[in-house]
Amino acid sequence: MESLQHAEDVSENRSDLHDAESLESETLPPLGEQRTRNKDVETLDENEPLKQVLIYLSDKRLKQLRKIAYTRGVSRASLVREAVEDWFTEQSNSKEKIPNELLEKILDYCSKDYGDGFEIDGDTGFVAMMQENKLQLKDLTKKQWVEVAKKIDIGFNRYFSQPSPEEFAGKFDPISPSKEQRAWLSSNENLPEDSEEEKGKE
Repeated sequence: MESLQHAEDVSENRSDLHDAESLESETLPPLGEQRTRNKDVETLDENEPLKQVLIYLSDKRLKQLRKIAYTRGVSRASLVREAVEDWFTEQSNSKEKIPNELLEKILDYCSKDYGDGFEIDGDTGFVAMMQENKLQLKDLTKKQWVEVAKKIDIGFNRYFSQPSPEEFAGKFDPISPSKEQRAWLSSNENLPEDSEEEKGKE
């Protein structure tokens, strides 16, 4: 019985390996143009050495992958590699240039009256603290900007004599806001929202 079970396990593993290999080798050529496995790998991976891995997908995703591969004239495996590269690129781009811990310290330092106030101007205000630490608004991630904008809004509403929107936005020019950030600073629009928070509300 044990030898029979072993034979079944080996057969199943070979089947999985065959499926994994077919993911790479099933190149669906459009317009009658045949593309070999090696050519496809070299084109999309720039001759980098590859390691074989085994992945599992639902029938739905596998059919979608097959359809896209056929349309683009590449193997399904190359699409998976492309998706992985895109994910790593996105993660790299979204990594904060300004450490969250440092930003939180600045926001806490500038917060007054137990969070009901926020100092923007002066030697101990937000703009001065950002300059002292050589930080720029445009380097904030979207999530960081949402938190900073909330504090700025509190500070604006605590002005005894509120400046005009354009004058108010000018206060932040020394710390280089992005176009989108300055547009918000110089307007009476609602607070910006984090895209992840918006998704959670849907």
